[in-house]
Amino acid sequence: MNVLSRLLKGAVKHGVFKYHPKCLRLQLSHLSFANDLLVFAKSNANSVVGIWCILKESYQFSGVQLNASKSELFVVGVSKEELEIMKSITSSILLNYLCGI
Repeated sequence: MNVLSRLLKGAVKHGVFKYHPKCLRLQLSHLSFANDLLVFAKSNANSVVGIWCILKESYQFSGVQLNASKSELFVVGVSKEELEIMKSITSSILLNYLCGI
């Protein structure tokens, strides 16, 4: 988790994804508990892809892989068009993940 924490902090610093508006003041990008991880980010497609890339990169270091069947994406305050784009991205990412592509 320490490696993943550093990757997420570095990703926010370098603009891979942006803080959730309510977390900006605290500079809170994620919380981790035992085997659970919550990532807070601005609701847009770029953030979804950026976070996915960071999770995939952390797998290279730790060998701990995301369980796609236990993962959820919560989105608030986005347009229907942006939501459809995000759903499309996450569906194709999870499909590629499950197929090993």
